[in-house]
Amino acid sequence: DTIGELRKAYAIATVVVVGRSFGDLHGSDMMEPVALGKATLIGPRYGEFADTAEKLVSAGGSRVSSRHQIARDLAALLADPHLREDMARAGRAVIAREQGATVRHAALLAHLLLHAGASDAKLHAGAMHA
Repeated sequence: DTIGELRKAYAIATVVVVGRSFGDLHGSDMMEPVALGKATLIGPRYGEFADTAEKLVSAGGSRVSSRHQIARDLAALLADPHLREDMARAGRAVIAREQGATVRHAALLAHLLLHAGASDAKLHAGAMHA
């Protein structure tokens, strides 16, 4: 239970299996191994990471497996470097496309606050003239 240990393992891995997504804990964030360019398998329980998982899986940047299928999926990825490269490229493309969320949210909040302030000023001015 220490920070940074998984990142070290991901960095040297050929294929990453996000283990918690196969149990009752509903997954772990799969972005870190994908960002490191690793072919990444996740289980069917990715709960709070559903949006991320769905984007990665639909783009081919990650795969959902099951307890019954994991051995076959892992063997297929280990045997095919081109498949791993394709997954890594697709996963990194998803990450690149999604980057900047903090800046986009800050701009949206600033826009909303600006317009809310303008609306409040109009209401206040209207009340003064009434």
